[in-house]
Amino acid sequence: WIWIGGDFVVKKRGMGFYVRKVMPFIIFQIAADFVCTLLASMYPYLQKLLFDSDQKLTVIFWYAVFHVLDVLINYVGMRATFAQGIGIERAMKHDFFKSVVRQPKKEFVKHDIGTYLSWQSNDLAAVEMDYVQPMVDIVRSINMFLIYGVVIFGLVDWRIGLVLFLSSIVTVAGPKLFGDKMASARSVHQEKIAEYTGVVKDLLEGFALVNSRTRRQFIGVQDEKLEEMCGKRRLYGKAKSASIAVNDMAVRVIRIASFAAAGILLAKGEITIGTCVATFGYVDSFLSPIQSILYDVSAIQSVAEVKRKVMDFLAEREPDGREKADTLNEAIRLDNVSVHFDGFSMEHFSYSFEKGKKYALTGHSGSGKSTVMNLLTGDLEAEEGEVLIDGVPLAKLDVSELVSCVHQGEHVFRAGFWDNVTVFGAYPDDLLCELKRRLGNPVLDAVAGRTEADNCQDMSGGERQTLGFLRMLLAHTQIILMDEPFSAVDPFTREVYLDYLLKEMDSETTLIMVTHDLSERLKEFDEVIWMEHGGIKKDFIS
Repeated sequence: WIWIGGDFVVKKRGMGFYVRKVMPFIIFQIAADFVCTLLASMYPYLQKLLFDSDQKLTVIFWYAVFHVLDVLINYVGMRATFAQGIGIERAMKHDFFKSVVRQPKKEFVKHDIGTYLSWQSNDLAAVEMDYVQPMVDIVRSINMFLIYGVVIFGLVDWRIGLVLFLSSIVTVAGPKLFGDKMASARSVHQEKIAEYTGVVKDLLEGFALVNSRTRRQFIGVQDEKLEEMCGKRRLYGKAKSASIAVNDMAVRVIRIASFAAAGILLAKGEITIGTCVATFGYVDSFLSPIQSILYDVSAIQSVAEVKRKVMDFLAEREPDGREKADTLNEAIRLDNVSVHFDGFSMEHFSYSFEKGKKYALTGHSGSGKSTVMNLLTGDLEAEEGEVLIDGVPLAKLDVSELVSCVHQGEHVFRAGFWDNVTVFGAYPDDLLCELKRRLGNPVLDAVAGRTEADNCQDMSGGERQTLGFLRMLLAHTQIILMDEPFSAVDPFTREVYLDYLLKEMDSETTLIMVTHDLSERLKEFDEVIWMEHGGIKKDFIS
């Protein structure tokens, strides 16, 4: 049990948690590889028999049969390898996304969307490809190493087998020499990939600002981050190249030693030409698992830091234990609250929003309206004072069934209309027909032809705000927070929506709306609060 990011964690998962999910496929891979290795270990021996035996046709027949069986079993093994990779990818990406959406918002916003996307597309893939699969490959390579060792000692010549075994020990030190440097360089490179992905995402989201005057600057900003990322990749490539070169030299030592041993024994007449030919075949086969082990150990070391970061993030968080609140009995209150950021300050602000009343927050830009809203939603924490719901600190409550918030730029998913309005079925749509009946034709007109849409992201601003408005109504909460929710809606439809909110909505519902509309409709709110310099301009409270 550990602490991560201020949240209590039930269990920090290791890679074993994910490996166990695909263990049948791993076992099948290893078994298939074991059989293929046994078959392959016979090839050099059959070559030896081709020189030393009189049964040439029999040797050729079995040589062909072994190859056919090798291909078939290898095909099945590759299918198991793909199934293992898919299984781990599915499990890790599921848990990654679950970990992302279970974070408190204050933790979520510590990283931009590009960073999360980079973690999912790069870091998780690195762990699956350069940690899990290499671990499996090491087991497979050990099997190969043992099988070829037994065959060489038993069927070829024990002296050549001994030379191969002793010289292979030299290769063990290779990965360790550069493993730590590779791990450090790779970790820094992955971080730069995340930064670069975030910058590119940010630039592309601002595509509307690209023109003949700004295009060069867009490209320049991208190029600057791209060069930083490539610089770190060069350092990683340097460390990886050195590691590969050392490993390659170690393998060549084995090849030279076995070549020399076979040559000496042949010159002395202690082995046949067939044995010598088989030796060269077995050297290549024996080197394959050695090379694989060296590569896999280097890959595992290089991704160790990335794996640690991924496993920390995927740790299973215990539910935060906040009490669920679904009813407002008296009021939601800002009690002596102070916050400071970006040149703005709110000092010892207090105000009570009573149950069933409708409040309008207005004032100039930067006066504190959005700050009040963010405090009420919990998106902003007070440096001093508290936000209380019926006397209970907001931080101790889960208010997802009590509070809903509609922003001016309400998010629209790349999905159909009904999935957007109900948030993929989270909010029941049985009230929608009744709402349409009570709101009248403007709502029907605003979404006309859109209810069957596959992708609502091409909606106009007014249509998006209508969608957000309907989503809020289906959430059916007692506290509704709205920040300029109808700025893009046509005037007539806006009046219909306001009529519903101010005249027909449940009298138990508390409405707090940020608005710059200073029309006669302000008089229909129970209270109008004019914000100024992080406080309330007293003579504007109605």
